[in-house]
Amino acid sequence: MRAFGYSDVRIFFIPLFGAAASGRRLGVARWKQALVLLLGPLPGIIAGLILGVLGVTDWANTLALMLIVVNALNLLPIEPLDGGQLFSVLLYSRNRHLEIIIRAITAVGIVGASIFYGQWIFVVIGAFMLLSLGARKRQLAEAEKLRPLELPADPHALSDEQRRALFRSIWNTIPVGLHAKWRGSPKTQSQMMETLLDGATTRAPSAGATAGLLATWLFGLVAAAMALFLAVPAHWETFTHPTAGFTVEMPGNIKEETSPQTFVTSKVWSSEYLALWMDVSEPGLWLSFTRDG
Repeated sequence: MRAFGYSDVRIFFIPLFGAAASGRRLGVARWKQALVLLLGPLPGIIAGLILGVLGVTDWANTLALMLIVVNALNLLPIEPLDGGQLFSVLLYSRNRHLEIIIRAITAVGIVGASIFYGQWIFVVIGAFMLLSLGARKRQLAEAEKLRPLELPADPHALSDEQRRALFRSIWNTIPVGLHAKWRGSPKTQSQMMETLLDGATTRAPSAGATAGLLATWLFGLVAAAMALFLAVPAHWETFTHPTAGFTVEMPGNIKEETSPQTFVTSKVWSSEYLALWMDVSEPGLWLSFTRDG
């Protein structure tokens, strides 16, 4: 981002997920934006592929699976994932109607799949995407009207007349009933002006750049599939508890050993992938043991 001219670049951490980099991209070429998006998930997929090729076990195998799954999901062409933003930059930017259609299909798919699997939090996300389609459609239409003005990408280079034209345009993207609310919010107005300016001044990458970047995206998916094939254990064994009678599949070869911990009442069954099964007599001691390392 810094090398490509992004401003206000920062990294923030998301608990239980990872980290994300953000920055303002005004005036940055579309192909550079696409490359930045690819440089998020691709390094993790390549690292997972390397670990898979090395044939590691134990914690490194778990790390490989985490790298592959999280980053492969991030490549899916669904906004706001990196893959969805990539397709927006490369394809949807060529036709504003295509972006609205794809967003609507994606939102309906998310709502339908979430209801089917009972994941109600994603129903809310899909519903929010559907509700935002109107605002996005007005925004794209207004940016299209501004293109003939040939505005500069840098807000500081705008003339007074161009600033006024851009300011007038933002009100066409807001329902009339909300005009009074936003008139007293100069920070929100400036953000809306920047968004319109970005849409009015950026151009889709050339056909060659688009083909190369899409090929790189496809390489990432293929590499993720290969890495997943290498990292997921090929051999699984079924463990049957000697007294409870239930069964569970465990990766690798199951072995029986004696635990040095006093709160384990019987043998421990494990595999080379650190998949464990044990009978615990005192849950409090087990929780203390796991918490302390």
